Amino acid sequence: MCATQDNAETADNSATAQHQHVHRLANGLTLLTEKVPNVRSTAMILMVPAGAALDPATALGSANVLSDWILRGAGQRNSRELSE
Repeated sequence: MCATQDNAETADNSATAQHQHVHRLANGLTLLTEKVPNVRSTAMILMVPAGAALDPATALGSANVLSDWILRGAGQRNSRELSE
């Protein structure tokens, strides 16, 4: 399933078109994309619905431990390897 949303906004009497797309993958992941004209780079952010508020009662603090592992590294992997 792929839904497309195109918005046109006017600022300072010049129109800029934004092309935003919502992609729902088979595994349930939602991917949001936006094409920005004249930009030759990619930026990405991963947002996970998690955190201390969602820690199970039997594993309190697990979100904090996971965030430390991602920032500092864990085992044989450093933070850069975990983020790749």
